[in-house]
Amino acid sequence: MKFLFSILIAAAVTLGGIGAYHNFIAPQNDGLVVLGGFNPAAGGTYRLQSSIGTTNTSITLSSFKEPISETNITMSTLGSDIGYGTLDPQSSTRKEFISFTGITQNANGTATLTGVTRGLGFQYPYAASATYRKAHPGQSIFILSDSPQLFDEYTKRRSNEWITGTWGFSSNATSTSNCSSAEEYCRKDYVDNVVNQGAATSTESVSGIVELATAAEQAAGTANTANLAYALTAEHATSTPGANNVAANHTIIADSNGFLGIGWISSALEYAFGSLTATNATTTNLTISGTVSSLLKTDASGIVSGAVAGTDYPPVNLTFSTTTDALVNNGSIDTTTFLIPAGTIHASSTIRTLFSITGVDVGADTECSFALKTSGDVTLGGIGLGTMDGTNTYIANGEFMTLFNSSVSSQTTLGYSNSGKNSITNATRAGASSFSENTSSIDFSSAVTLKGVLTSGGGGANCTINNMMLKVN
Repeated sequence: MKFLFSILIAAAVTLGGIGAYHNFIAPQNDGLVVLGGFNPAAGGTYRLQSSIGTTNTSITLSSFKEPISETNITMSTLGSDIGYGTLDPQSSTRKEFISFTGITQNANGTATLTGVTRGLGFQYPYAASATYRKAHPGQSIFILSDSPQLFDEYTKRRSNEWITGTWGFSSNATSTSNCSSAEEYCRKDYVDNVVNQGAATSTESVSGIVELATAAEQAAGTANTANLAYALTAEHATSTPGANNVAANHTIIADSNGFLGIGWISSALEYAFGSLTATNATTTNLTISGTVSSLLKTDASGIVSGAVAGTDYPPVNLTFSTTTDALVNNGSIDTTTFLIPAGTIHASSTIRTLFSITGVDVGADTECSFALKTSGDVTLGGIGLGTMDGTNTYIANGEFMTLFNSSVSSQTTLGYSNSGKNSITNATRAGASSFSENTSSIDFSSAVTLKGVLTSGGGGANCTINNMMLKVN
C-alpha cells in the first residue's frame, strides 16, 4: 500500500507541474518572433540539489530539462524575462511561490535558478512577504506552476489595465466614446466629422476651428463650448479709444511707444488705486481715500499718506487774543470767537485760556463767572470769580488748561482764578463754583469754534472782561 500511495502522489505532483499551459512564443503580424516579455511554460517535477533557508536568492536543482525531449530549459527557451514556480507544492506548511529571472545550466547536469524572489503572496496584490518564505530540505519538489503571479501577467477585461507591451489587432478595435486627448485613439465617426468640417474645435491644447468673437462677446468673456471656440480679432482692438468711433467693448492695445493712450482714462469716473506712482502728473479734484483733512507725506517708496502732527512735522501752535472790553449786567454775553482749524489738535495737545475780568457790585452780594464754550454752547470749562459784597470793585485774573486724554475727542479742563478787592489780593480756590473742573467729548478732528462766555449773577453786578488770550499747543 505504501508503494501504491507513493506512486499516486508522484503522479499528482507531475501533472500539477505540467499545468494547463503550453510553452509558446507568439509571433507578431509580420511573422517575426520577439523574445522577452512573458510567456507561460510547462515542465516536469524537479528536486532541490541541497537544502535552502528562507533568504536564499539562488536555488540549485538536480536537473531542469523539458520532459520527453530532455532539452535544457533556459530563459531563452522559455521566451520570457521571468518564470514562476512552487516549492513543496503538496506541503500544507512549506508550500512557497517563487519567481526567477535567470537560469544557469551547470556542467554537472544541475541547474541554478537566479534572481529568485521568495515568499510571493497567495492573494492580491500577490506581493512577496517574509511570512511566506520557508526553509526546504534537499530533494524537496519544485515545479513550474500556474501560481497567482502567473495569472496576474494576463489582462482582465473587468479590471483597469495598463499595457506595457506592444499589442496588435488582426481586426479593428471599437470604442463607445470619443477621443479627448492627444494620446487617445479616435473613433471613425469622429474622424469623419473632422474631415467634413475641416478641423476639430480649437482648445487650449489642440489647434482647430474657431468663431470670430463680436465686441460684446469678448467684453462679456463668453465661454467656449465643446463645439465652439471664440477668437479675438484686430477689428475689436485699438490703441486709440474714440478713433473711428470705436472704443466700447474693445481690447486695449498699447501704442507704438509701449504705453496706454491717455484717452483710456475717463475724467468723469472715480478710480481707486492701491498704489500709484506718477511723474509730472497734473489733476483736478484728486481724492486720496482714507486721508481726510490732513497734511500729506511720502515714504521712501514715494507712497502718499497722511502726515502725523508731532511725528512727521512739529505740532501746530496757535495764539488768539483780544483786548476789547465787554460788559454784562444780570445776564451773559459771548466774547470774541476763535476758530481751531481741522488737524490742529492731536492726542497730546493743550489749550490754555487766560482772561482778566473787572466786577462792580452795585447792590446785593453777587459774583461774576467765566466759561470757555464751543459755538454750540458745549462747555469745556468755567470758573466763578468769588462773591462781591457791597459796592466794591473786584479785579480777577483766571486761567483754564484743557488737556486732551490721548484722543482728539476727549478733554479735561481745569481752572483757577485770583481775585482782588480794593487792590488787596485774596486767593479763591478752584472749585468755588461748579465750573472749576469739567470733562468733555468734543471732536477736534474737524474745525471747532471756541468762545468766552461772561456771566453776571443776580443783584445788579456789572461784569466786564478786559482781555482774553487763547493759546493752542
